[in-house]
Amino acid sequence: MTRVTTWIPDREAALRQLAAFTPLVPRYAAERNHAVPGDPAVSRLSPFIRRRIISEEEVIRAALAACPFAVAEKFVQEVLWRSHWKGSLHLNPSPWLAYRERLPALLADGEHAAWGDLHRRALEGRTDLSCFNDWVRELTATGFLHNHVRMWFASIWIFTFRIPWQLGAAFMHHHLLDGDPASNTLSWRWVAGLQTKGKCYLAKADNIETFSAGRWKPSAAELASESFPIPDDPWHGPSLPPLRPTPGTRAGGRGLLLSCDDLSYDRLDDLSPHQSVCVLTAGESLTPLKQSFLSGAVEDLRARIGAHAGIRSFTVATSSAEIVAWVRDAELAHVTVNPPQVGELLPVVQEALAGMQSRPVSVALSRRRWDTEIHPLCDKGFFVTWERWKKRFERGLELGGLVSTDW
Repeated sequence: MTRVTTWIPDREAALRQLAAFTPLVPRYAAERNHAVPGDPAVSRLSPFIRRRIISEEEVIRAALAACPFAVAEKFVQEVLWRSHWKGSLHLNPSPWLAYRERLPALLADGEHAAWGDLHRRALEGRTDLSCFNDWVRELTATGFLHNHVRMWFASIWIFTFRIPWQLGAAFMHHHLLDGDPASNTLSWRWVAGLQTKGKCYLAKADNIETFSAGRWKPSAAELASESFPIPDDPWHGPSLPPLRPTPGTRAGGRGLLLSCDDLSYDRLDDLSPHQSVCVLTAGESLTPLKQSFLSGAVEDLRARIGAHAGIRSFTVATSSAEIVAWVRDAELAHVTVNPPQVGELLPVVQEALAGMQSRPVSVALSRRRWDTEIHPLCDKGFFVTWERWKKRFERGLELGGLVSTDW
């Protein structure tokens, strides 16, 4: 099968790419860190997983169907890292809230800060470090970077350029097709030594040359030779109010509210209680490349849901007001919400639910079983999460399936 070089934003393309990758899973552990043209050793599934065009459990099941657990373990770990970051931020959203609060001041400071000119040149790929400039061009042109390159990029941004990490995280999140609030923010914090206290990542010239097969050859003198402490920005503001269901007994239509964080609603039989579907797509500024991918993914969902005879309407909302209008116009008495767990979309859903209080609408909250099983395990470091998950996964296989797409 042909490996993906661009991403067609639909479920069939995602499944084809998954099928193309699974024969390569046995090579993943040994070759995944090699950042060579075409990225032949990595799955390139992350843009699909980011929007849950396919889900984490589908990917893991496919990998384990292709080879034994011991062979697939490193790949399964990498899939679980994304869930771990989401669970970590769901349990403790303060790093995300502090990061978002700090960004505007840093952008304003850039006008007169010592790093201001370098920041502008870094965004344009005009630094004195040619490898970094190549990565900027690749990121902005394709919406993708190999994970090892992302680590080099972040380390150089923080420790060589000495630009605040939040600005680099914002730049990468803005351009990555798989840019995820949890994975991106907490990975940058990890490189900076904030997420795992006392542990940071320092890019080395020989490591870059070795794992790029000589494609990039920075000299040791061009890179920081040692790290330094990065100050953290604690969050002292109020926590976001929890989402709560609202009971109701009024007869009327039923609607399903989804977000573009989770477009894997492929079990159309589960749509039977609902007459209308709304997908929230607002919350972040998107590059044309990301907007095109997201729009295509939403239209693919529309087509798949459109095959279900019971659905009378499909709405795309870009604000909380549009969600409330959808409830009104579709004459809904009951709304089931699959809310985003973290990130830009969550406050929009909260505002919408508050706006529904003026109408006699009952609200039910729904979460994927994968999230309800994984997120409580993420209160410590990744490898604690990993060992906990392995035990539950093994037990789940015996009991008929912990890993499920059930709602």
